[in-house]
Amino acid sequence: MAWPLKILVYEHTAGGGHAGKELAGSILLEGYAMLRCLISDLSRAGHRTVTLLDSRLRNGSSLLQADQIITIASKSQLTEVFSKTLLSVDAAFIIAPEADGILEALVRESEESGILSLNCSADSVHRASDKALAFQAMKNVGLSLPETQIIDLRHDSESWIRERVRMGFPFILKPLRGGGCEGLSLVATENELRTAVAKVKSASREPLAIAQEFIHGIDASVNLIGTGGVAIPLTLNRQFIRISPPSFESSYVGGLVPLEHDLADQAFEAAIRAVEAIPGLIGYVGVDMVLAEEGPYILEINPRLTTSYIGARRVLKLNLAQAIVQAATKREPPQDVHTTGCAVFYKVPNVPIPDEEFRKERLQVDLISPALHNEPGGLSLVLVYTPTLAMAKKVQSVLSEAGRN
Repeated sequence: MAWPLKILVYEHTAGGGHAGKELAGSILLEGYAMLRCLISDLSRAGHRTVTLLDSRLRNGSSLLQADQIITIASKSQLTEVFSKTLLSVDAAFIIAPEADGILEALVRESEESGILSLNCSADSVHRASDKALAFQAMKNVGLSLPETQIIDLRHDSESWIRERVRMGFPFILKPLRGGGCEGLSLVATENELRTAVAKVKSASREPLAIAQEFIHGIDASVNLIGTGGVAIPLTLNRQFIRISPPSFESSYVGGLVPLEHDLADQAFEAAIRAVEAIPGLIGYVGVDMVLAEEGPYILEINPRLTTSYIGARRVLKLNLAQAIVQAATKREPPQDVHTTGCAVFYKVPNVPIPDEEFRKERLQVDLISPALHNEPGGLSLVLVYTPTLAMAKKVQSVLSEAGRN
């Protein structure tokens, strides 16, 4: 295979996957940010990149360092161009939601085209993104997991409503397959169940859903690089998540990388065991968890790039995109995984102006993902690098306040 590689980097939300329907602003910010950062890192490693971009996002093309950008105006054009582009590149990296099997289908098409896939295998994507299969795999290796029940949405919900009440409130209801917080609700009373079920059904065509015990603690995640034999943890990350009742939207609003916590070693060990429980998780993988008083509880495995990538790449002393390539091509784990400083990223209505104390520290706000289309009250995704955790917490407070305004 020729080196450097020519790589198709496809992100579903920004790349035309929503052509013909409304662009989801909040999810778009995360997708575009990952797309932009991954392309930048691959370019720094010497690779050539091709990407697809929704024609409504032309104002975002100038920020992408891709060697070739193909604009997409319709779903039919996307299908044709995606398949054709696979035949012109050496490798592909797909960023897409697990919902409705989208990620699995795109990765499988990449594999079947005969080029190098930089993703986890399509079979492992299937097993990891199906929360019921992943839950059983993790249970088999003795990980601490929330109490979990599989709900069949095709049946009359009255029977399982009564059953769930006996199991106790509150609990989380979410789609069997899904990314981010789409379709997720915190259900506190029996009266909220019908709305929660309707919310799940609107977010996914899957007939099954997951009801999961609500664990009190710190929302966190671990990023790892898998080689097929071992999984190497990179960073422990704080996740800022607004978990809402069914009548409101739950949302991921930002993160802090790395998170310093007494349970860090236990979190890394649990994440390693989770990833190694599912064969074929090669390259970048994210493991969501809650850090409770008694230890880490694993929530789910994300067999894809996660938003925490944009923070991890900033603090790690390695090119994270090239580490993914090395894992996929040579099954080599990253060496010398060390971090310096902290990265805080947040969704805000406008880029906040740092106060005088931040100015003294010469902190710069990096606009990773600007408001990309004319959406009233649109958000931007900003990142701030700080030398210390204490300063990072102050910055997070400022960004959080800006996000509430």
